[in-house]
Amino acid sequence: MKLLSASAVVTTVALVCWTDSKLDQWEAKQQDMAVNLLSAAAAGTSAYDPLQQWDDLPPSVQQYLSHVVPISTLEQTAAKALSLHQEGEFLIKKDQYVPFTATEVFAVSPPGFSWEGKIAMASFAPYWFPKLFVSDSWVEGSGHFQAAVQAILPMICLDTSGAGGGESVSFDDQMALGQATRWLADAVLLPSSLHPNAGMATWKAVDDDVPGKAILELPLANIRGLQLEVTFDNDSGLLTEATAQKPYLLSNKSDFEIKTWQVNFMDYERQANGMMVPMKMESGWINGEGDFEAHYKIENRSLQYHFGAAQEPIVEIA
Repeated sequence: MKLLSASAVVTTVALVCWTDSKLDQWEAKQQDMAVNLLSAAAAGTSAYDPLQQWDDLPPSVQQYLSHVVPISTLEQTAAKALSLHQEGEFLIKKDQYVPFTATEVFAVSPPGFSWEGKIAMASFAPYWFPKLFVSDSWVEGSGHFQAAVQAILPMICLDTSGAGGGESVSFDDQMALGQATRWLADAVLLPSSLHPNAGMATWKAVDDDVPGKAILELPLANIRGLQLEVTFDNDSGLLTEATAQKPYLLSNKSDFEIKTWQVNFMDYERQANGMMVPMKMESGWINGEGDFEAHYKIENRSLQYHFGAAQEPIVEIA
């Protein structure tokens, strides 16, 4: 009996050490991506060459950028990156949402992001109940998506190197398109990156007869089909909606289907640096009935803009 008890203790200790090690590996990888993004952004040049002139922008885009990126911000060193925390709800199954928390690092040049979410696996689950850890990133041109229960038991692992069924070039292309499309939508949180002076994105009118809409593109990514159609509010001029043809991962976790993806932007607030950004967002897909179905309902919190100064702390992934 004593031998069995000792064996059980040893097994339990070994299991705890193994789970702690897996969690440490997960968090170390997230921290490495965040550090790489911020370091590359800080080292990047601030002297961008505009890809288009201000007068070539559609009037609705001029109105939006003038409102959310004040001249005083442009006259100073533009923010090179952003780190923030998010809270909200995730659609776990039809009409049922569960809470999540997340941390994101968003970098301008080179463009990239790293998002880590921790999603409850059941409604009203206690805080100690296992969560689904999700890592979604686009770093140095490579896309990555991974989900694992408590960062230990893998559910999905996809990247542009071919892991998770991505042996074909088309899989890699669609993975890259999906991640770059997300970057372009998240750029609304750092709107100076969408100004012509940043030399990153370009704008064009949808149609001369359709005011209040524009096409936003990221030519530097060199990814076919990468663009957003954005809608501006008629009264405030703020960007309220973005749609794109984005790859949707099928249930077999090895193929994509192109579907209409949509992001709604709400509750804009002026930040300390003068930029005005949405504090609430919804992202999801247009379903088979033609209706928008929000997969994430997001509240943006603790926005910290990084200007590349040496004294700035590297964001801690929590």
